[in-house]
This record gives sequence, C-alpha cells and structure tokens, in this order.
Amino acid sequence: MWTHHLRLALRALARDKTSAALGGLSLAVAVAACVLISLFVREELSYDRALPNADRVSTVATEDHFGGERHAFTATPYLLASTLVAEAPAVEAASVTYGGWNMTPVLDAGGAEVGDEEVRLLFADSLYFDVLAYPAVAGDVGTALDTPDGAVITASTAQRLFRTAAPLGRTLTLATGDTNTVTVRAVVADPPELSSFPFDVIASFAGWRAQNPDVSPGWSGAMYQTYVLRRAGTEPDAVQRALDVVVPEVERSEDKALINVPLREYRLSEFSDAQDGFGGSLVFVRLFAAVAGLILLLGAINYVNLATARGARRAKEIGVRKALGAGRGGLVRQFLVESVVLSALAALVGLALAALALPLFNGTFGTDLALADLDGPFLLGLGGAVLAVGVLAGLYPALYLSRFDAARVLRGGAAASRTAGEAFLSRTWLRRGLVVFQFAAAVLLLVGTGAVARQLDYIRSKPLGLDPDGLVVVPITDRALAQQSDVVKAAFLRLPEVVAAAGASVVPPKLYSGMANEPDPEQPGLGLNYRLVDGDADYADALGLGVVAGRWFQDTADDDARAVVVNESFADALGWTPDGALGREVETGFGDTPNVVVGVVADFHFASLREPVGAVAIGPDRPDGIENGSGDAASYPWIAVRLAPGRDAEGVAALRAAWAGLAGDAPFEPWFVADDFAELSASEERLARTFAFFAGIAVLIAALGLVGLAAYSAERRTKEVGIRKVLGASVGGVVALLSREYLALVAVAAVLAAPVAVVLVRRWLEGFAYHAPFSPLVLVGAALAALALALLSVGTQALRAARRDPVRALRSE
Repeated sequence: MWTHHLRLALRALARDKTSAALGGLSLAVAVAACVLISLFVREELSYDRALPNADRVSTVATEDHFGGERHAFTATPYLLASTLVAEAPAVEAASVTYGGWNMTPVLDAGGAEVGDEEVRLLFADSLYFDVLAYPAVAGDVGTALDTPDGAVITASTAQRLFRTAAPLGRTLTLATGDTNTVTVRAVVADPPELSSFPFDVIASFAGWRAQNPDVSPGWSGAMYQTYVLRRAGTEPDAVQRALDVVVPEVERSEDKALINVPLREYRLSEFSDAQDGFGGSLVFVRLFAAVAGLILLLGAINYVNLATARGARRAKEIGVRKALGAGRGGLVRQFLVESVVLSALAALVGLALAALALPLFNGTFGTDLALADLDGPFLLGLGGAVLAVGVLAGLYPALYLSRFDAARVLRGGAAASRTAGEAFLSRTWLRRGLVVFQFAAAVLLLVGTGAVARQLDYIRSKPLGLDPDGLVVVPITDRALAQQSDVVKAAFLRLPEVVAAAGASVVPPKLYSGMANEPDPEQPGLGLNYRLVDGDADYADALGLGVVAGRWFQDTADDDARAVVVNESFADALGWTPDGALGREVETGFGDTPNVVVGVVADFHFASLREPVGAVAIGPDRPDGIENGSGDAASYPWIAVRLAPGRDAEGVAALRAAWAGLAGDAPFEPWFVADDFAELSASEERLARTFAFFAGIAVLIAALGLVGLAAYSAERRTKEVGIRKVLGASVGGVVALLSREYLALVAVAAVLAAPVAVVLVRRWLEGFAYHAPFSPLVLVGAALAALALALLSVGTQALRAARRDPVRALRSE
C-alpha cells in the first residue's frame, strides 16, 4: 500500500513540477541556512565540555565597582587558591596561574634551531593538573611543576620543537621579559580543539615567582587566574558560597565580589575575551539560534502555502478516485505521503546546498565549521522538523479535499472542480496570514540590515580625536635597545618617509593600564577610573591629539618631574573646566609625588563607540612611575611613527631597514593603528554581514512563495482574464488586478513589522554611547524594497497571464 502511495506521489509531483519545485526549493534553502547556523551554535555551546572534569571545574572572576563604573574580569588574588583548598570543604583542588594570553618567542629548544617558533606560555602551580587532569603522554605531571625550572608541554609542541614524542630532560629557552630556560618534565595530550584555555607550554609558577619577587603574593593585586575543582557530589553553587566567606574581612567591601564561573559557561560569559569571528558572544549565539528558527519557519510557511495551492487544483482527481472506490483514509494518506516525500527531498537538497555554501559561510563569518560536526541528535531533530512540515503541509488539504462529494464534482465538470478548489482556498485565511508573517519577517531583517549599515557609516565617519591613518607602532623587541628607546626614535626620525615619532608605553586603542583612586587631594572620596599613558614630549604631535587648554609637557627637568596632561573627560569627572584644571595637583601614579596638570587634550576614542570616552592621564615615563620600562631611567617599549601621507608601504620598508641596522635579527613587528580601530567595529561589520545574509535568505524564500502563489492565482483566473481582455482591459489593468491582493498583503506586513523594528533597532542603538539617530528612511526603504520584490515576483506571473491570447483562454472552457 505504501509503495503504491509513494508511486502516486512521485507522479503527482511530476505533473506539477513548477509549484513543487518552488515549494521544495524554499524549504531546501531554509534547511541549508538552518544547518549552517546550527553548526555555529552547536560549536559555541560545545566549548570546554570535553575538558577533564569539565562539569566540576570553574574559574573565578572579580566584580569591582568604583567611581560609578562596574568592571568584571577573570583576575584574582594570589592567596585565593590555597585558601579555598584549606577552608572550603566543597573544593577538592584549586590552582593559581599567570599568563597564557600572548604568544612567547622560542629562543632555543635543547640546542636545536627553532626559527621563528612561538608558544602559548602559561605559568601554573603544581596543582594545575589536579584540577584539569590532562592525560599524560610522558613523564609525571604530578611532580613536573614542583621545581622552579620544571615545565610541561603538549604532544604537538614536543613534535614541533623537539621532533620527538618524549623530550624529557630537554631544555627550552623562552623570551619572557627575562630569558627563561625551563626543563621538560612531562608531556600531556593537546587541549581539546574547542577550549577557551589552550596552551603549548606550562612552566612552574615557582619559577615565575622567583623572577618577579616584588609582585604581590597576598590578597591585594588581582592579577592571577584561579581554577577550582569541586568535589564530586557537591552542589554546583557550593564554590560560590565558599567565595563569599573565605576572603578576609579586611579585603571585603560592598563594591567588590568574587564570582564562580563554571568552565562550561565561561566561553559565552561576560568574562570571556574571545575574539574569533562571532565566537564567544552570547548575543550572537542567541541571534543566530533565533534566526535559524525563523528562517526554517519561513521555509515551512512557503512550503505549506504552495502545498495547499497544489491541493486545491485536485478536486476533480479526488472526485474520480472516490467514484472508483477510494476511501477517505486512503486519500488522506496519499496527500500526506506526497507532502512528506517532497519535504524529505527538499531536506536532502538543503544538506547539499549547505555543503556547497559552507566555504563561503566560513569565510564570511570567520568560522571553521564542517558538516562532519553534525551529530545524530541534530540530524534526528532536523528530520523530525522536516517530517512535521510535511505532515502540516499535507494534513489540511487532505482532510478538506477528501470530503468532496464525488458525484457533484464530476457532474459539474471542470467548473465545479475549480469551484470546489476555490472554495477550499477561500477557507484558507491562514494562507494570507502566513504571507503577511513571511514578509513582516523579511521587512524586519531588512530594517536591521539598514540600521546596522547606517551605524557602520557613522562609526567610520565619526572623528576619533586623533588621526590613525599613517600611524604605525613599532615595539622595541631587542632587549638592549629597550633601555635606549630614544636611539630608535632618533633613527626613525632621520627617514624622509617619517613625519613625526614618539616614545610610548601604549597607543590608542590599546590603552591597557588603568588606575582607580581618588586623584584630587581636594576632593577626598571622589573615586575615578582612568587610563594611564606614558608618552614623551612628541606624543601629541605623532598621534594628532588636540590641546584645548594649557600645553603639552616638554623635555625639561620640571616637566619630567611633575607634569601631566589629562583629557577633557578626566577634568569633567572632577568637576573642572579645561582651563580650571591647569595647575591642579593630582595623584595619578606617575611618580611618588603629586603631579601638576599642565594641559588638557580633547577627548579621543580608545574603545568602541559602545563605550563613552573615559578619563585619561598622560605623562612622561619616570623612573618611579608604575609604567616605567627600565626601572632606572625614562624608557618606552613602543615607538609611534607618523608616516608621510600616501607612503605607508615605503615607510614600513624604510622602518624595517632602519630597524635591521639597529637591532639586527630582533623581530620587526609593526602594526597600523588604523587596523586596531577597525577591529573595534569588527562586531558591527560582522553583524552587518549577518543581517544582509539572513535578510537575503528571507527575501529569497518570500519571493519563491509569491511566485508560486501568483502563478496559481493567474492560472485559476485564466477565463476571467480572457473575458476582461475581450471587453477591452489593458495589460496594465490585468497585471494590477492580479497583483493587488499580494501587494496589499505585503503592505500590511510592512505596517505590522514597523513598530517591532523601531523598538528593536532603538534598543540595539542604546548599546552605543555614540550612535547615528534612528531614521524613518530605513523603515521606508525596507518597506519599498519588500513591495518592489513582491511586485517583481507577482508581476512577472501576472504579465505572462495578461499577454496570453484571450481566445485560447475562452476556447479552453
């Protein structure tokens, strides 16, 4: 019986190729998009779940409120780990670590030539592998970090650097500020690919402490990472309860708290600093998941609409089959089999489309996905969804059309069968509602695309308060030259391609170092968070900063001792006007004595436009300053170089040659500041591409649906069109007649989508401290685009119908 139904289903689909193809293609495109998006969502949700004891491991974050601002970061005091082990019964083990953020150059690997190799270096105490039990490949991980020179490396690092699986006892020399030589005591398996905490080398924390004896070993100075292993059988929030009580009372305050962050939740938490495409963003994961469901729903709606339209044409067939003895149950099964078969074929085509589009998807969104990542549960879920769509599409026409009176339909001929079909369609008010929903979703995505594009234009055109174009930063990687930054600066200034140069500790937007204190002695209790910048007397000229009051500091004894320049936000936070700030004494961290404000610069951006410009204090590097690079004399780790306009390539080449003459083989690693600022808006760039991609799919699906429905509408009104043309109707009039219903539905969709779009766009824009004003033109443009699409989709079918010979249309009756 089912074989018979399947054979009839294939014949029916072959008879109505156009409608079946449009409905199937709509669903296939939706399935393809859903598969691609689901791959991304699944990968993001899989991070850190393959780590040993992942369900019991957590890291600890610090939440700090100061000066009216909230800061959250995964940095903790040194004593936290040992205190948790000693005082928290729920904690089985805890480890303290440092570093792991940057790549470290390898200078030597047991005497072997290593070239330009780099490793991700982490310092950890001897309990690290008690918390994260990576499988040992060679050596004893339990004791490998007990000695100051001990180190553990991954299996891939062992092969890359030593060309052997077990280089136990071999030495590894790393460039870590001071040259650091460690001995390989153990080799462990590589961290899982989807890990937020990758490493190549783990060196003994005791060795790092020996090299940095002055760094805080107590409860002050949150600069370490703490990892905690909860005892089996304890409640998940047991560690958080312990964190609330183990910190000494003298270190507690209402403005500071330690937060337990489960390892499996870290990737998508606010504490993660993942910067890989869309990765690490809970907002993007939720957006992708929601849009995947929406696109699949749109494809399903198209499929259902076109399936019901196909069913309406088959009243006469139903009458014949009932006259020949077919029961209602058999007819219902036949409709369902046809619908499910087509939906299954569409799903297979969708998987093939996903495979073809995957390279483009990966390149556009910065992902590295593969269809092989699809697992059984996902495929079962997709299959269930496709089956549900097929049943839904076939169920209503099956139940309704199978009730037709065979004698009445056959006695009335073609007119009666068409009337029966039109009666069916007249009852499907849901069809019009589904078309409205489709286009409302399309308009919503088009509005999102326009709003994001408008904000991107605003970001690109907004003055930054400095000039990033042609500004290059050259880090001084040679150890000897690091104590003589003025020599490097002077060599660069002699180049004809260089307009200006300055020594700097940091350059926007990479303003890492900050202070949180009460800088104004006259206003005790007024706390302020601000950035600290070490820059020399030429810093403002090199960066293009504008002085709005006073002057920039100079190379004089008095300025070197006390002068500081602040930005407008710094002065405003303390209640000063720019002129009123001049001559004020401030405690900024530049030296042991209070500084004197000699100038105020215009605010300049050093973060994305989501954040307001913060307070900044700028001063020359001082031997007793917290940013000092050498410890005994003014020295700058970076040289900011302003190149002549239009000479970026020649300028970098000239800098490279000058660097080689000074530093020999030391790495030359310049970067353009403009690229750093571009990265700040990278998430908005990706969001623009996302909305454009999703809107394009939604529009394509909606267009395919309208083409199919319009084709059927024109077909069922063939005689009416013929009569109208005989009576003198123009082609334009006929096109308008056949198009107006669908254009009206699209107009209703645009009206319904408008308030939702306005609310969502304005809420998104509220996330920016600086944003373009919301423009009604975005709404109008999206609505017009949707109407134009509908007119193009419906109009082509209507035009074909209007151009047919009316005599042939009437003769067919």
